[in-house]
Order: sequence, then structure tokens, then C-alpha cells
Amino acid sequence: MNAAEKLKAWLASNSLPHKKWVDALNKTTTFATFAEPGSLVLLIGPTGAGKSRLLDDLIGRLAGSPLQWPTGKIPVARVSLVNDVQGFFHSKDFYLRCLSAVQHPYYSLPREDIPVECRETLWLEKLRLKYSESHLRLALEHAMQHRGTRYFFIDEIDALLRVPSRQRSIDHLDSLRGLAKLTGAIFVLAGTYLALEIWNRSAQLNRLTFDVHLGRYIVSSDDDLIEFERVLDALSQVVPLRPGASLRDWNDVIYEGTLGVMGEIVRLLLASLALMEHEGASVLSREIIEKAIMQRQKLDTLIREIRSGELTLLGNTDLPDLGPERPDEDTGNSGVRQHRNAASKKGRRRPGRRNPTRDPVGSKAI
Repeated sequence: MNAAEKLKAWLASNSLPHKKWVDALNKTTTFATFAEPGSLVLLIGPTGAGKSRLLDDLIGRLAGSPLQWPTGKIPVARVSLVNDVQGFFHSKDFYLRCLSAVQHPYYSLPREDIPVECRETLWLEKLRLKYSESHLRLALEHAMQHRGTRYFFIDEIDALLRVPSRQRSIDHLDSLRGLAKLTGAIFVLAGTYLALEIWNRSAQLNRLTFDVHLGRYIVSSDDDLIEFERVLDALSQVVPLRPGASLRDWNDVIYEGTLGVMGEIVRLLLASLALMEHEGASVLSREIIEKAIMQRQKLDTLIREIRSGELTLLGNTDLPDLGPERPDEDTGNSGVRQHRNAASKKGRRRPGRRNPTRDPVGSKAI
């Protein structure tokens, strides 16, 4: 087992809780426990902050182990939003995944002896064509009530941005709000700062949502610096270092490459350990960590995302203004979305409505 595999194994058996994560978990638990039925809880934070792991722990806090749930009941259901093959959010796919999460006897993913990816593709294609969105939505309402689903977790809520227009994103969220109200369930939605683009356009959503911010560590704050270095000290016990060395010794370069996001720290260490093995080194060094830092283009994308979110939520940030993202820097789906929006403005011609052309005078018919 190499050093990177040892770190993965350690992280799998030893969680790395830190102050901001624990505070966010406690706050989310409180809101989900005491909120009125039909409420929404929005867990927001940068990529890699630990939102998905927080949802994992939240299930146990709210409903205990699934092994202890009453037969036939699913008090907590969870799905992750994904895009269809064209890169856009598909509402029918979403409702079908929700139906599978509450184990609907008819609409759930079939348990046949074929590869999972094939089963899912066939399942989605078959039912997507056969049933309307309203039909699947109604089936989900009945299934949640039958299963006693009190909480519904939706991860990767940013996928709602990948639609032809922002108004459609808001319409999808309004539909979720209506579903929560009809079923009396509390919906916990997790996403990056990009999700704020939707909420800030709907006063109704803002009014009915409890917000939880799982932020990064900003080392200009003394308290954040202490916690940031405490985490580095804990990780120093797992990675190979020269005697007497600590990751704290390189906190400046680690912070520069991760912006104080816990998930990015782990990613950077795994990349550094892989590079260490490749170069035949026996211990980590500052030089290896510097080489393993993500490409500047990717880091700039993360800076823009976090800067925009912190200005919206906190009113201030220590990250530089890098200006608007250039088209050649766009490595995500926003470029696809902009292309789709640009095309939609032109409109579509109806069949048979092409622009007519006149043949030149004297031309021969063919």
C-alpha cells in the first residue's frame, strides 16, 4: 500500500471533523429538527467543503441507522442531481431518481442481473417516454406519504442551473417547494455558491428557506488560522515527512493552493503523494506540494466562485477580483449553457417556414 492509499484508508476510517464543519452540521440538524413541515434548508459552501459528507452524518442524527427503520418506512431519502447525456437538467430523470430513493414498487430502478449503468439507462429511457412529468410527480407525492418520508436530501442542487433559462431553474425550485408543502417533508438542499444565482432571484424562496453556510478557513482571521493549522497537524501524522517536520511548516503554500477549503487540502495531499511516488521520493517536500497544486486556470475558476459567494453571503472576501471569466477559461458547463441561451434567442423556424429565395432571371429549371 503506497502513501496515497494509506491516506485514503485513514480518511475512510477516521473522519476529519473541523470547527466549521461541526458548526454547520449542528446548525443544519437544528433547522431540520425544528423547522415547520414543508420547509427548505439550504446548505451552501464552496466545492470540496464537505457538504455531501455532512448529509451522510445528518441522516443518522435525524433518523438513526437505516437498519433500525420500521419495515416499509423510509424517513430519510436522498438523491443527487445529475444531468442527462446532453449536459442539461432533466426533470423527469429527477423524479424517477426520487421514486427510486423511496423504493416505489413500480417506478424504482429494476434489480436485474445486468450492469448497473445499463439498468439505469434502460430504466430512465423506458419510463421517461412512457409517463408525463406530472404523472411521476403525483406518484412521488403518494410514495413519500406511504413511506413516511419526513426528510428529503437533494445534493448537487447546482444542476438546476443547467437549463435553458434562469426562470426555468426557479420554476423547478418552486415545484420542489410545492412538493415539500404537499407532503409535509423538510427538504435539505446542498450546493455550491452557484446555487445562490437561483435563490437571489426569488424573494419567495429566500423567505421560506433556512440557510446554512459551510465556509472555508480564512487565515487572516486568527481563529481560522489556528483551526487550519490544527487540521494540518492531524494530517501530518498520516503522511510521510522528514523527522521533526509538519505540514504546518508549509501552511502558506498549502493555503495558496487550496484557499482554505478542507476537501481541497485532502485533494492536494493525495496529488502530492502520487507525485512523490512518481519521483521516487520517500518523504513529502515543499517543492513536491508546489508542483501538485492545481493548474492556475482551475484555481482561478475556484477563486471566482468563492469570491462571488462570500461577497453575497458575508459582504466581504480576501480573494482578488480576477475579472470576468474568458470563454477559453470556461471548463465547466456554463459555456454550454450560454451557447444554448444564445441559440434560444434566435428562435426556431417552424417546419416549412424557411426563408424563400428567388431563382435568377433566365435560369433553367432543374
